[in-house]
Amino acid sequence: MNLLTWTDLATEFMTAVRISQGAIPFIDVETNYCPLPYMAYSLAFNVFGAKLWVYFMMNFLILGLILWVLRKSPISCFAFLTLSAFGDMTTT
Repeated sequence: MNLLTWTDLATEFMTAVRISQGAIPFIDVETNYCPLPYMAYSLAFNVFGAKLWVYFMMNFLILGLILWVLRKSPISCFAFLTLSAFGDMTTT
């Protein structure tokens, strides 16, 4: 496994932990992503505790929700697959 992947995981996990402890996104915590996923993670952390398995279970829950929505609409499935395949081509 690439070290960069684990570094990103630790950064995202710790950002969610800090937000669950009361930090404000973009003010107290530096992040490049929208705060909605962090709010979902922090809600789960407040209920179950700030543990890595909670983070992974939230990822599976969000993935399941995305797949359920995409199953309902084939056009949005095509758009999602197109964006996920070609959406990150702007970075070098």
